[in-house]
Amino acid sequence: SLNDAKNFISFDVKPEINDTEKIPTIYTDGSCMNERGGYGVILTNFPVNGEFYDVLPEHPTTNNRAELYAIYAALYHLHHNLNFTDNVVLYTYSMYSLKSITVWSKQWVENDWKTSSGGSVKNRDLIATILELMGKVNVTIKHVKGHCGNELNERVDELAKKAVMEL
Repeated sequence: SLNDAKNFISFDVKPEINDTEKIPTIYTDGSCMNERGGYGVILTNFPVNGEFYDVLPEHPTTNNRAELYAIYAALYHLHHNLNFTDNVVLYTYSMYSLKSITVWSKQWVENDWKTSSGGSVKNRDLIATILELMGKVNVTIKHVKGHCGNELNERVDELAKKAVMEL
């Protein structure tokens, strides 16, 4: 369960991003192999920095769902385990997750969770829950290029893959 934050490791990190601003920052990543999913989360510039990873509680799953689940797990941890509501920046390299949450969801909500072609929105449950959590934690979601040498993004990618490999 997310309450236990399986595999939570506390550490002190001096990230190159936001080091002077000291803005609480999260990196998330999801991974999927053979329809089994895992996720990783890294917290920096918090009172307690750390990382955690775990498998998704569902099978089969998709990579898009694993990416969304990583964001959900990070926000859930902030709200329920840390009682954190201040400003935070969350980085993901999943454009699907970023656009689902920050762009497309507005229209989906107006259309009673239907796509422009009238179909049901995939991953509605996670997207709606993330939006609800975003109302409790002041979060800005930003895109980070994947596999471009960003140390924390590379590490969170390793965590997500490690979760899947431990299945």
